[in-house]
Amino acid sequence: STPLLRCKSSTRIMAEEHFQKGNAAFVDEDFESSVRHYSDAIDQDDTNAEYYVKRSTAHLKRKNYTDALADAASAIQLNPKCARAYLRQGQAYFGVEDIQKAQVSLTQAEHHGETHSICKDLLDQCNLKVCYISSLFLVPHIRRILMGSIVFIWGSLGPRQPHNRRMQPQCLHPLRHWSAVLLIGYNINGIRILTLLLSAS
Repeated sequence: STPLLRCKSSTRIMAEEHFQKGNAAFVDEDFESSVRHYSDAIDQDDTNAEYYVKRSTAHLKRKNYTDALADAASAIQLNPKCARAYLRQGQAYFGVEDIQKAQVSLTQAEHHGETHSICKDLLDQCNLKVCYISSLFLVPHIRRILMGSIVFIWGSLGPRQPHNRRMQPQCLHPLRHWSAVLLIGYNINGIRILTLLLSAS
């Protein structure tokens, strides 16, 4: 083999040694040391997507979401089909409460074959949060439409004339006598609809 190939092989061996040290520190929950060893591995070989994924994981353990996102993005650039990189990206986006981007990343992780339970759990949480956020925008519009319709119906129903106008007082239209009014509000779990029966007598 040529000297260049021998040099590359030696560099990768050193990178793998640093990587294994990072894994050992990670198991011992020494995440600061694991980040340092993973960084040394990347300095020796910056073409290995797995190194970036593992360093992203260590950053997540330290709640360093910005660096976790950067490493996940680097891993995805090196290997666009790396499911675990999309998972780490989704976790980091979830950590900074960018729910829509987290949802996209986690969906990509599942698409590329990620089977870790945390992926499904976080994706379910994202879907619920997105639905809830959407409801906050939709409900006021629905409430205005419903209340406007009720007011219109209430105003358009005139009094019903009695058969004997001299003997019976004017009475309200039967649909106007009892009206159901829908009031829409929020609670912590989502939307609730309250129906109040109002008497017009």
